[in-house]
Amino acid sequence: MKDKTFDFLGTKFTIKVLSSETDHRYTVLDVIHPPNLGPALHKHPRRSETFYIIDGDYNFISDERPIGGKPGNTIFVPKETPHRLEVGSKGGHANCNKSSRT
Repeated sequence: MKDKTFDFLGTKFTIKVLSSETDHRYTVLDVIHPPNLGPALHKHPRRSETFYIIDGDYNFISDERPIGGKPGNTIFVPKETPHRLEVGSKGGHANCNKSSRT
């Protein structure tokens, strides 16, 4: 549901733009990550992800390459690319665009 925050394993997600509003091209999420956490290595078979870092320090691993993320950085992860992220000790805030057509 749009603009309603939900919790998934301690991470707070708010859907800002629904895929139904973009002809199913993308979804935009506002994400608040707790400190020192992040998802396990995974990949998305049908969509890419773009992260815009608003606050906090992030460490991404994308296709086995480390990528640091600080406020103002944009991190792009192509579809089918194994990736994970870990948030620093103060937690983090990012916008995440999940693109359905790339």
